Amino acid sequence: MKIAIDDISMAMEDHTGAVEHFLNRQTGDLLRVPIVPDDADEHEDALAALEKSPADWVQIPSLPSPDAFQIMEDFVAGLPEGDPRKTLKLVLGFKKPFANFKRALLDMPEIREQWFAYHGERMEDIVRRWLEFEGIVAE
Repeated sequence: MKIAIDDISMAMEDHTGAVEHFLNRQTGDLLRVPIVPDDADEHEDALAALEKSPADWVQIPSLPSPDAFQIMEDFVAGLPEGDPRKTLKLVLGFKKPFANFKRALLDMPEIREQWFAYHGERMEDIVRRWLEFEGIVAE
């Protein structure tokens, strides 16, 4: 079955608290269930799908903040000595490190591209390990 690894990754990193994410074990479909529904029809449809076959669905967990922070720290630790590494290491110690890290990367286009590649690889690994834990085989 085809699984949208990137979509699961985004679901794991959704920390808005507005939506719960589910994966269908049989089809690989993703389902977003609004906690506070904006659209009553969308909410009802999502709940109906879950209620129709609850054993087919597994909730996608959120990536804990410490784990997400560790990914940033590992990335920075792997950078060569120099100003980008010093700057990023510094911003990780600030208040709101996630926002400051993203903001700092805006001034470092090359490092930013490296970050996206690194982050994507790490998240793919996390998603694949979660799928394996859940007994879901993905192409």
